Amino acid sequence: TAQGERIVAESRLRSDIIFFNTIIPEVVKCGRGGTGWLMAMEYDTGLPPSATADASSRESEAPFDFNNDGVIDDDDKGYVGKERDPVIGAPNPIGDVTIDVDTEGDPVKEDTNFGTNFAQGRLGWQEMIRR
Repeated sequence: TAQGERIVAESRLRSDIIFFNTIIPEVVKCGRGGTGWLMAMEYDTGLPPSATADASSRESEAPFDFNNDGVIDDDDKGYVGKERDPVIGAPNPIGDVTIDVDTEGDPVKEDTNFGTNFAQGRLGWQEMIRR
């Protein structure tokens, strides 16, 4: 954007959705304010999550409460970004929320619908034997 929107931390991939934060710093040099966006899109198309869903892929689901009505539902489908106060670092998906840290160092929690098409928990085990 004209204001200098940028990605300043790594992204996170969960199932086929990539999550990342952007920040648009305030115009004051060395300021801590500004705005930002929490982004979620299909990693291979850049489209809103499940915009290309069909019978063979996961059901169309919105990842966030984009319209801020308190629920994640059909009204939230079709978006890739949610404007919010700026955060630093990468989004951290934990359970059914995404945790970030704002520019003041405080945690920011966003309810998140990751869908059901991904494996979670312990997915493998390898015993290490000293020889």
